[in-house]
This record gives sequence, C-alpha cells and structure tokens, in this order.
Amino acid sequence: MVAALLVFYGYLDYVLNIWPLKLGDARWRFGAVGVMTNYLGLIMLGAVLWLWFQFLSGNRLHVRLVAVLCAIQTLVLLGLMAGFPLDFLQIRGDVQQADDWNFKAAAARTGVKLLCSAVAFIWITVAGFKNSRSESGRGRRDSTPLIVGVDRGS
Repeated sequence: MVAALLVFYGYLDYVLNIWPLKLGDARWRFGAVGVMTNYLGLIMLGAVLWLWFQFLSGNRLHVRLVAVLCAIQTLVLLGLMAGFPLDFLQIRGDVQQADDWNFKAAAARTGVKLLCSAVAFIWITVAGFKNSRSESGRGRRDSTPLIVGVDRGS
C-alpha cells in the first residue's frame, strides 16, 4: 500500500505543480516535461516496490495491474520523447543569448532523464508481465486451513 501511495503522491504532486494546464503553450509544455522528469524517480521507486511486494505476496492479478500501469507510463514517456524536441525547436528562438547554454543544458538533462526512465519502465513492465504468469513468489497459495488446536479426545 505504501508503494502505491508513492506512485500516487508522485503523480498528484506533479499535477499540482503544473496546474493550470496550458497545453497550447510550447513554453509551458517544455517546462511541464522538465518538471515531470523530476518526479519520475519517486514514481519509479514506488512502481518497483509495488511490483516487488505484490510478487512476494503471490498476488498475480496485482502484479499484472502494476505491469499495465507501467506500460501506460512507458507509452506516455515515449510520446513525450517525440514531442519534447519539437517544443525545444519551437521555443529556442525566443531564448535570450545569455540563457542559451542553460536552456540547452536543461533540454539535454530532460532528454536523458526521459530516455533512462523509458528504458526503466520498459524493464519494469516486462518483469511484471513475465512474473504475473509464473507461479513463483513467496506468497501462500495452498487452500489448506490453519490448524489451531488438537483434539485430545475425552
């Protein structure tokens, strides 16, 4: 549960930081993607822990759920990797000469974070789908009841 809250908190904090949405503004999109990359570490940690705890508990359905959520995150990251360079090209003419190096460094840092995060989320997704099919894990699977007492007879 704590791991799921890490993921939820990461997304909630991100949305609250970029609100109100201005999807038509390239500068806003550029900044919003940069801010998102700052939250990806927390979200990724939460996803890995969530996946691991669900695997150890033997709950294959929840392992699959985490894998699906990570697959969605991967698709979002791949979409951002396609759109971010376009926003960079669109707003680079508006950047002052004195801020050019900082702008390019921020763009490069964001691009590297997006790429590394996409690879990591692909790995988490694949691991989740592979482990949601297997019977391995350390959770209890048998349906035998727990014996709590012994009948010693009369």
